[in-house]
Amino acid sequence: MRYIVKEKIFHITEDSVISDEAGNPQFQVNGAFFSIHNRLEMQDVSGNKVAVIYRKLLAIGATYEVELTGRPIIELHKQLFTFFGDRFTVTIPGEQNVEISGNFTEHEFVFTRSGATIAQISKQWFSFHETYGVDVQNDADAAFVLACSLAIDMIEDSEK
Repeated sequence: MRYIVKEKIFHITEDSVISDEAGNPQFQVNGAFFSIHNRLEMQDVSGNKVAVIYRKLLAIGATYEVELTGRPIIELHKQLFTFFGDRFTVTIPGEQNVEISGNFTEHEFVFTRSGATIAQISKQWFSFHETYGVDVQNDADAAFVLACSLAIDMIEDSEK
């Protein structure tokens, strides 16, 4: 399924709306104005908290933690030394890690687990919104992929 993430560029917080391809809202993302952790909260259309995404302060390199409702804390870490593009590792307690690779300048990322693609991010720039598509494979957890996509977006924003 394809999701569309729209974020206002000239907005004080990191508020976003995540819609399906038809434009129907699926999630709301709310960011804190002054947050030392760069904290985001993702809610479903009913207002239920689905995930909390925040920067881990005591870490070497860009690291974010993702708390999905009812699951252990997931850690997304940007690898420091890569020769071609950006690479991230998502550590999931009790599960196999997810590797994310891509190129920030081309705005393309691929999520893989055990060599199989589970999702892709494709960014497009518009006049007043940063908009990107997130294609999630049928058997992948959409909330997990979207929360990791938001964390990558925050890491890349901080490095601009």
